[in-house]
Amino acid sequence: MCGRFTQSVSLQDVIDKYRLRGAPSSEEIAQITDIDGGLRANYNLAPTEAALAVLGGKGSRVLAVAHFGHPVAFRGQPTPKLLINARAETVLSKPAFIRSARLHRAAVPANGYFEWMKEGGAKVPFFIHSTDEEIVSLAALWFAPDANSGVENFAILTQDASPQLARIHDRMPVMVGPGLLEAWLDTSLTDKALVTELIEAVQAETAARTMESYAVTKAVSKAEFKSPRAIEPLAGQAQ
Repeated sequence: MCGRFTQSVSLQDVIDKYRLRGAPSSEEIAQITDIDGGLRANYNLAPTEAALAVLGGKGSRVLAVAHFGHPVAFRGQPTPKLLINARAETVLSKPAFIRSARLHRAAVPANGYFEWMKEGGAKVPFFIHSTDEEIVSLAALWFAPDANSGVENFAILTQDASPQLARIHDRMPVMVGPGLLEAWLDTSLTDKALVTELIEAVQAETAARTMESYAVTKAVSKAEFKSPRAIEPLAGQAQ
């Protein structure tokens, strides 16, 4: 799965990477800026928190501030359930995700993500990042505000972990490389068979990535811990 990630990026780097023509409104940006107006680095971005996201459309892409996690009201449940991930293998067969998989694909810029490995009775947090790109594009689906949420939000796609990472956890986030990014964000591609091929291609690309992982402080288990120390390796842990 992918429940925490790091987003420490400059607005200009994101605009350049995704070839964007404009930035979010000042009201949106205010959610993720510091008092001096600069983007606030979030070294431990957790569900419900605001993040920069590139929302795909028909021949266009928009930079927005969206919230991590998509609330869905299931029959018989008194309150909506927050869905933070969607399985890439089944996303086109799930009512909660099929429409967005065809019409509302997104890329969430991230420096890396956290996963917890079980060791005995404890869980050890690891920071995992690509060695190919400083800023990766987490494959996501975005959702417009509705009765369950007053803000745009997103869920991150996951797939089986690569052999390199399976020892830590059996799932990993799907990451869209530069070669497939244009197709991923162009939602004029809506045919189910073609979208299936695209998702499979992105998964294969993700599985082939070279990743680095290392143990980090257990303080990251608390979402309130936002220090840069969240991504610092413990002594001798990089691998």
